Amino acid sequence: MNFSGGRTSFIGFGLTHTWQRLWSLWGSGYMGVTDPLASEDGTMTTGNLWTSQFDIALEKQHVLYNNDRIIFKMGQPMRLQSGVVKASTATSVTPDERIVYDVYTSNLSPSATSMKYDLGYNTTWQQDVRGTQHVWRVRLATSYLTHPQHTKDNHSAWTHLLSLRWSSKTLVH
Repeated sequence: MNFSGGRTSFIGFGLTHTWQRLWSLWGSGYMGVTDPLASEDGTMTTGNLWTSQFDIALEKQHVLYNNDRIIFKMGQPMRLQSGVVKASTATSVTPDERIVYDVYTSNLSPSATSMKYDLGYNTTWQQDVRGTQHVWRVRLATSYLTHPQHTKDNHSAWTHLLSLRWSSKTLVH
């Protein structure tokens, strides 16, 4: 089904504060609205659709080494806060051949709020050997997501990540 019309607008913010180059606290948030939409044939319409998203994180640098950090982050993924959709369905034809429509309305507000919690550790090692610089990067992270897709019937889930990256480049003297 193709929808026409509508315009989406977002407003947001981002803040960061750092203490002694070791601790950082940052956050961001966004809110959006989409004006009413209508299908090309006029049988489906929406009201205003409101969305939101936010994150907050605390980061500590130099945990075990000079080039490492640990990050705790929590937030709400993009979520439809409220909105309705209306469908006009042909139900009968009158004797004078007019089509009778019934209108069905469905509330799009989610049944739950997803929240995501991340804990990650990053470190980097660097070594120069005979004119070549080698760099190793390691990231270990775990995440917990409650009510995926903002639906209370979806089971919460854990994800885990181990990322290893290696690069080298020739140093020019």
